[in-house]
Amino acid sequence: MARILKKLALISDDEELYGSLRRALRASGNIEVDRFTKASLKNKNRIVLIATPKEENLKELIYSTIRSKYLNPIVIINYKVSPLFKKEYPLFEDHPFNHLYIDVPFDLVRFVATVKDVIPISSQAIREAICGSDSGYKGYLLKLLSHDLLSEKERCVEILMLVSDYLKDKKLSKEIEAAANKIKMESSDWSAIASRIGRELENRIK
Repeated sequence: MARILKKLALISDDEELYGSLRRALRASGNIEVDRFTKASLKNKNRIVLIATPKEENLKELIYSTIRSKYLNPIVIINYKVSPLFKKEYPLFEDHPFNHLYIDVPFDLVRFVATVKDVIPISSQAIREAICGSDSGYKGYLLKLLSHDLLSEKERCVEILMLVSDYLKDKKLSKEIEAAANKIKMESSDWSAIASRIGRELENRIK
């Protein structure tokens, strides 16, 4: 039996695509494809493959689910022309060893060769530096603060923690944590607390 050279965790709603990719990559490249779960991210060498995602979910997957904490390489298959995609998501232009974009249609042999070359980010310090300088990540957080912060309490706290991790400011992190705890306890006036800390965080990110 051939040795598995790479392991991919697939995020896709397309059952047919999952089956086809799994068979093709196993046969042609000794690449194992499984369904994505949060446990997939525990091994930084496991590649996260996001295939034909809905646009509204893509930023959440890239920035919040994966890059906010994890080092795993990210590969995306989509229909958008590569230059347009990379302009919107600079991670894939500026850090191509960890982030690979493949537009449809693609050549399977070339796909296998390029996937084998992607590597995880080497450390959490490098991840933080990459995210801290990425305009796409910055824009994503600003959009969360301006549009999603007041949607519901649980989401509000989640966004505050995400921003706290991004800013890496000990004093401000304590303020964010205190505000998050107040929000959790407040039944009616939590949005006022969220609005105040949200404005402060927007100014800090800008």
